[in-house]
Amino acid sequence: MATAKTTAAAVSASTGPKTKRKAPAHAFKKGQSGNPAGRPKGSRNKLGHDFITALAKDFEAHGEAAIQVARETEPVQYLKVIAGIIPKEIKVDAKHDHTHKHQGLQDADSRIADIFRRGEEASHSASKPH
Repeated sequence: MATAKTTAAAVSASTGPKTKRKAPAHAFKKGQSGNPAGRPKGSRNKLGHDFITALAKDFEAHGEAAIQVARETEPVQYLKVIAGIIPKEIKVDAKHDHTHKHQGLQDADSRIADIFRRGEEASHSASKPH
């Protein structure tokens, strides 16, 4: 009866010594690119650039009106956009008195809460039958 060790040794002996496989002739050599000329300069950014250019042109023509429509019809989405472009972190210098700045932030908070409240009231009144 053969043991696991003798069976493994027999299999190993029958397959011969392990040899390093040769790379196919068409494979790239070390340090050689598959595209020696490389990607054309700017091709990766062309779509993004074209999109931003088109968006800027459209915004110049319709931006202010679109913002007004968004603010009036979708105030929650409007505020989400604003919140998305505000920096996530604000550096505060604790060495100076910022009392007047805190009052400004409180005023801004009140205005934002008022906008949300008006938006919710508008959406509730719009959903009620007249």
